[in-house]
Amino acid sequence: RPAGTHLPSAQSTNISDCLTCRSGLACSQDGLPQPDVNCTRGYYCPDGMITPSPAQFPCPKGHFCPTGSPAPRRCASGTYQDDERSFTCKLCPEGFVCDNRLAPVVLLSASSTCPTGHYCPNGTQYGTQHPCPSGTFNNASGAVDVGDCVACREGY
Repeated sequence: RPAGTHLPSAQSTNISDCLTCRSGLACSQDGLPQPDVNCTRGYYCPDGMITPSPAQFPCPKGHFCPTGSPAPRRCASGTYQDDERSFTCKLCPEGFVCDNRLAPVVLLSASSTCPTGHYCPNGTQYGTQHPCPSGTFNNASGAVDVGDCVACREGY
């Protein structure tokens, strides 16, 4: 039984009966009846892996890979990940928006700054999530709290 495969039946004698190790798992030795190890957190393991930490499959930025990952998982909106080989996502910091609807959130930049007219506490998922209340405004980007919204002047 070649590495990266397993053979659940001891009666089989044909190498073509070997099964490819399933994604999320590794078959690290020859002659295994079942996959013997989960993919290491921070990595993902497609079918046929022989090592649980394959150098060619580190978890990419904008994603997380817990133990046993068959593929990277995109960080949810409200979180981001700017490191490779991560097994969790980071909470979006105040003053920023982490919206993953178009692409994985990798880096916080000017384009992810909280927009004017809104405030963005930790974990903000999209730019219009927290508008300033009626009768208030905010003409600066990067606001973090409803207190950054100020009362409109009379007549506005």
